[in-house]
Amino acid sequence: MQPCDGIIIADVLHYLLPQQQSELLDKCYNALNDNGILIMRDGISELSGRIKGTKLTEIFSTKIFGFNKTQNGLHFISRKLIDDFAARNNMSVQVIDNAKHTANLVFVLRK
Repeated sequence: MQPCDGIIIADVLHYLLPQQQSELLDKCYNALNDNGILIMRDGISELSGRIKGTKLTEIFSTKIFGFNKTQNGLHFISRKLIDDFAARNNMSVQVIDNAKHTANLVFVLRK
């Protein structure tokens, strides 16, 4: 992976197995230049009331309309995964929550 100033991962992590999620985040971190930024958007499992809305949108995108493909079950990330990743790599975390009916949050992590 070429060094870069920023990476965006939008609505992707939940399609990966937990081990793959961690590996991808580590690869992204290693690819960032100093002061690089990693922006992630995904459904957060701890938002139990709102995750139902996120799961419903996934039914439409994977089964009804079929524009997203998955080889595994869906594995929504936890806020703890993001916080632990950021702490381990000494990154700051900003959370943007603009969703009302889904558990989709945006995380802005700075190296």
